[in-house]
Order: sequence, then C-alpha cells, then structure tokens
Amino acid sequence: MDFPQEFCRRMEHLLGEEAKSFFDSLTKEPCRALRWDPEKITEEELSALLGSDLGEKIPFAPFAAYYTGDGIGHSPLHCGGALYVQDPAAMAPVCALPKREYHRILDLCAAPGGKSLQACESLSSDGVIFCNEPSPVRRAALMQNLERFGEGRARVTGLDATSLPAEWEGKFDLVLCDAPCSGEGMMRKHERALSEWSVENVLLCAERQKKLLESAYRALAPGGILLYSTCTWAVEENEENLAELLEAHPDLVLTPPREEILPVSRPALRTKGMDLSAARRFYPHVFRGEGQFFAILQKGGCADTARSAAESENPSPRERKKKSPRPDPELSAVQAFLAEVLENPPRGEILCRQGEYYDAVRDFFPAEKTVSPGVLIGRVQKGRVIPHHRFFLAYAASFRRKVALSLTDERVSAYLRGEEILLPHEADGLAVLFCGRIPLGGVRLRGGRGKNLYPKGLRIP
Repeated sequence: MDFPQEFCRRMEHLLGEEAKSFFDSLTKEPCRALRWDPEKITEEELSALLGSDLGEKIPFAPFAAYYTGDGIGHSPLHCGGALYVQDPAAMAPVCALPKREYHRILDLCAAPGGKSLQACESLSSDGVIFCNEPSPVRRAALMQNLERFGEGRARVTGLDATSLPAEWEGKFDLVLCDAPCSGEGMMRKHERALSEWSVENVLLCAERQKKLLESAYRALAPGGILLYSTCTWAVEENEENLAELLEAHPDLVLTPPREEILPVSRPALRTKGMDLSAARRFYPHVFRGEGQFFAILQKGGCADTARSAAESENPSPRERKKKSPRPDPELSAVQAFLAEVLENPPRGEILCRQGEYYDAVRDFFPAEKTVSPGVLIGRVQKGRVIPHHRFFLAYAASFRRKVALSLTDERVSAYLRGEEILLPHEADGLAVLFCGRIPLGGVRLRGGRGKNLYPKGLRIP
C-alpha cells in the first residue's frame, strides 16, 4: 500500500519510534466485529449459528466480538436487528460514555446509524433520539438500520447540521457529533480514503467540524454530554478543534472515558497548553481496529434541564385539541387498527404526513426537513390500514398475535425470500413472525397459512 509522502511524514512526526509498527499494521486485513442484542439472542445461540466466525470479545463492549465470516447480511439475525456489523474501534466512543439515562439525544451526523443504535441503549423509557442526516443516500441506510432494529423512539431529520432550528437550542442531554472527516483511519479499509487524502482536505474538514461543534454546543442542555468523534489521526481535526471549543466555551469540561477504554487507546496530544489526555486515540498497532478519536465533554449546569424542558413543552390534551386541525376522516380507522392488533396501543399523537400515518410520540420536531417524525404505521386504502414493515418491528412485543419459529426452521428462510409459509393451528389475523426472539416482520394468518408481508425490496435471493 502506497501512502502519500506528506501523510507518512506527519505520522512519523506524531508517532516517532512507533511509526514502523503503525505502518506495518496498515498492511494487514482490516478488522470487523459485531454487536448483538442480548434481548433477541444469547451469545451461546449466536456462537452455535456462526461457529468459528465468532472470535475474541471486544474488551469494552459486553455484547460484541470480532467476526470474520461472510454472508451474514442475508441471515435472520441481521434482517431482524439481532446484530450490527461494525468496526471495533468505532464502538468505543459510545461505550466510553458515563453510565446514565438520557431523555433526549441528538445525533448530528447519524448515518449509517451504528452510534445512534448504541446510544438508544441508554435512552430512558420515555426518551427520544433525533437522528439527523442531510445526505439522502446516507439517510436511506440510516432509515433501514433503524427499521430493522425496530427502534420506535427515533425521529429522523435531514437538516444542515451546522444550522439547527432555534427551538433545539439547549434541549438535548446527549449530543453525538461523529463528524465527517478526512478518513485517515479508514485507509486500509476504503481505497477512496487513501486516494483522496491531502493536507488541503484535512484543513477543509477541520473548518467544517468547527461549525458542527458549535452547532452541537448550542443544542446541548446544561449538564448535558457532548461526544465528539472522528475516524482520523489529523491533529487539526481532533485536538486543535477540541482545544478551540474548550477555549470558546469555558463551561465545557473534558471528562475521562470509562476505564475499560484506557488500555486499548492512547491519550490525545497536549495542544495549546491544554492537557487533553482524557480524549482518546485509537491506532491499529495498539488495538485491533481502525483509526478513531473521541472526546467526551460535559456542559455546566443541572443535568435534568432537558427532561424539564421536554415536560414543559408537551402540551396538555386541552392544548393539543385547540391546536389540532380538522379531524381526519381516516384517523378513526388507524386508531381502531391499533386497538385491534396491539395489546398496548401507542398513546402518542397520530400524525398524518402525505398520506402516511405516524406515531409521533410527545416531542417536538422541525416542520421542515423531518423525514420521519416517529414510527410509520402505514397508509389507509379504502378504509383499511396497510401497515408498514417498520410498524411490525417497532411494536412486535405488543402484538396480540405472535408466531414463533425456531432459529433453524426452514420456513424462516422461505419467509425472508417472500414466500407464503404454512403456519397451522394459529388464529386468523395480522401477526408478527419471530425467529426465536427475533422479530422478522408481518404475516396475515388465514386457514393455517401465512400470507407474506415482508417487503419486496428487502427479500433475500
């Protein structure tokens, strides 16, 4: 692998005697790992299905391990959101956060969704996460990942992350800023990161990141946490941006990560006379993974402000009634549908946008550039609700009718191919099909058969 001469010079200056080990590590194959959802599958079940492909555990992530196999994208484990394939080092920033519940989370640059999904594990039961991604192409991948994981607490926006709505200022108790960067840490994984590298691009990225960090700071509630991360080793994009942010906002305090992160990472460099060692760097010759940098910062003030603000902004039923438009003639059909198929129907506001009905649970969102204000329930055609795939996965646990097949049942693959399957001895009606504890999607039960409702665009070959 031929690296740009200036990149080599910069890394040699940065690493000194370690530079040779560093460049040697970049000649090796990139690492992959997967995280699994322990509520959907156990480690023992996963090991039995993957065999030798499940490798050494990731030291700072309790439900993650190295993975070397192929073809997992067509497995029910992947289709049902039981696991997520991710670079091991990319898991570290969210794993490093303080252990606490967050009520309102913003992911400024969310696609493809790995860090958003990790952050959801720390959401309170009534919490919400806003996943922002301005690029339509990248946003499609984000939406698909949120959908297959059945994450019903996510709202998706397509805002310019450097210019957020005024009503978002000071409202989030956790802001993730996984900033677009020069991608130095991805050079052995993506050829484009190598071919497009230049000092000019590093400086261009650094300027854009400054704007993103300012935007993240404005959205942060008093007492809230800001997580800044990149996949580059460039000091301009990492330490220099961090130092400028701390200089500009004295109420921000750089906080150390959880202890499990320390042995597998290196401290950030001292910059502008500041000790930034609480921020961490990941190198492939130190830890089996790609390049990563992150810093955790806490804003001064009371940590409960975001929750208090949310509660004060939620209108009372009387206020909602005053603000409600003329009743939608199809709304009663949607409400009756929810009561029929779910044991615990959602109690939020049912919102119609362009003919599609959403469960937009009790929170604000900008009127423009909101791609998904909640769980997409579906459309109404001739008085009948046509449910969306996301609805089945987000509310699988609440469905009145559930059909469970074993992890090795041949009908699971047939279902993912879009075939009708035999499901005897089940009452007729709409149901969710499970593979073990993994929800896969909807079926319409009738006469001992299951009409397949798995989306055509997701079906496996």
